Amino acid sequence: MIAHLKAIAARLGTPDVPCHVVRAPMEATPPYRVVGLPGWDAGEIALCGSSVSLSADVRVTSTAGLPEGAAILADAAKADLSPAGVETPLAVPGRRASLSWVRCEALDVDTSVTIPESNRHPAYQVDTYTLTSEPA
Repeated sequence: MIAHLKAIAARLGTPDVPCHVVRAPMEATPPYRVVGLPGWDAGEIALCGSSVSLSADVRVTSTAGLPEGAAILADAAKADLSPAGVETPLAVPGRRASLSWVRCEALDVDTSVTIPESNRHPAYQVDTYTLTSEPA
C-alpha cells in the first residue's frame, strides 16, 4: 500500500507544491498536499503483497494560505488523478492500479495553526479517491 501512496505523491508533488505521504513535517508551510489513508497513521499503513488485490479509500489533503487556494490545489489534483471523476491509471510497479475521485470531504480553515509569514490560518480541502489495485 505504501508504494501506491508514494506513486500518488510522486505524481502530485512539484517543487512549488510538495506532496507528503501520511503527514506533512512540522516545518511545512503552505502550499502543500498530503496523501494518506483515512484512520491510518504512518506506522500503521498496511502492506500490500504482490499477489493481493485491494480496494481502498485514499485521501488527498490540499493546504494553502486561503480557502480559494486550497480549492485550486484540490481541483488541480483531481484534474490529474481523476479528470471528471473518471477512473485513471496509476503507475505502480508490478500492479494494475487506478484511482477515481469520489467526493470532497471538507473545505475549511485550521484555526489551531497560524502561518508566521502571513499571520493567517491555513486552509485545507480533503478529497477522497477510490484506489483499486491488482497484480499485473
